[in-house]
Amino acid sequence: MRKFYLFFIFCFVMLSVVANGRTWYSIPSATDPTVLASWDTTVLGTSGYHPSNFSGGSDIWIIQSNMTSSTIWTVAGSVQVGNGSGSGSYTVNTSNPMITGGITVNAGATFTLNTVTAANVPKMALVQNASSTIIYTANTSALPGITY
Repeated sequence: MRKFYLFFIFCFVMLSVVANGRTWYSIPSATDPTVLASWDTTVLGTSGYHPSNFSGGSDIWIIQSNMTSSTIWTVAGSVQVGNGSGSGSYTVNTSNPMITGGITVNAGATFTLNTVTAANVPKMALVQNASSTIIYTANTSALPGITY
């Protein structure tokens, strides 16, 4: 009977971790968000581990430095530009950014969208405050709705 309870507790803990997702931080020296080695479970990127994919729908990807996507980055979770206490920037140079969970631009951060088709403008989840910056240089006729 004890083994059954231990197994039940183990399954509950594992399901909780999977359901809640994980927060991934860009490694300070990384510049390409499409590379799995650019991400870590720790803020400094020195003592955690790297993700095996970008498909976790509840995962949060926090860009702490300056990153640029020049190839398609398919992310099932959400992306936060900046960590809220410092600057960070994310520039998209591809016509098809696939970020299904939306993009949050934190205080002091910048999000730049250079090339995108009207059907593929990523969903903006939140713009934190007046110190957040969003720059659209292409296809301004299809700007997404934003919560300010």
